[in-house]
Amino acid sequence: MGLLAWGALFSSQGPLRLLQPAPTATPTPRPLATPASPTPTRTPTPLPTGQGLAAAVSAFMAASYIQFDVAGTYTFTSERQLVTVELSGRGAMARPDRFRSVLSGQYDSYFGFYKVGRDLRCQSPKGTFDPPECTPAFGAPGKGGSPYLAVLYLQSPSSVRDLGLETVGGRRLRRFAFKPDLAKVLTQEPGIGPALERLDIAADVWVDPASNLPQRLDIRVYQPGREGTEVWTMTLTFRDYGQPVQITLPPP
Repeated sequence: MGLLAWGALFSSQGPLRLLQPAPTATPTPRPLATPASPTPTRTPTPLPTGQGLAAAVSAFMAASYIQFDVAGTYTFTSERQLVTVELSGRGAMARPDRFRSVLSGQYDSYFGFYKVGRDLRCQSPKGTFDPPECTPAFGAPGKGGSPYLAVLYLQSPSSVRDLGLETVGGRRLRRFAFKPDLAKVLTQEPGIGPALERLDIAADVWVDPASNLPQRLDIRVYQPGREGTEVWTMTLTFRDYGQPVQITLPPP
């Protein structure tokens, strides 16, 4: 896919006591008996795989408002040349059913997605458009990598691996790797099935152990292209949990 065709893409979280010897009848002192061995401390039973992330997802879904920053890179081959497009933007969520995200970057790329209840509206360099052209899969280059879908991926994890604590931005966060359960995603957005075909999606999320809230989400989407695999990598950095935010549809 050449650069001239780039525009086509726009449509597309008690102490132990020592035992003393019993008194004896003789005045001769006896050595103290060997203290009884303390009762071994029981090692807590490990949580089932993924339960830690499940708790974080529950906390994430209970948050009434969430805002986030987005940074992404889209890499593909055009005329045997590797092309990299960088995009960035912001987004917000208001439970239960309001969402917006806006990304912009090189080559005049622009992706706006808005959801208010069942109403959707999308924006690109071509203009503003509604369903059926506007779908929840719109909002980023390629397929299956919109910020809206990224949130659904986080809320539908499978194959979870707890990678332990890491220092991120000076903070100790717990990292989980997972694959999104696409069948669960499709139960929430059944009309986007074609957008998820032939995709390989992997994700990592960093969770604050104190609040149990996700702080950063990385999504990697691999899809077949005309000249090899195309890759969309995106980071959502969550912030302002619980801070009210207004989300409305832009004018048509």
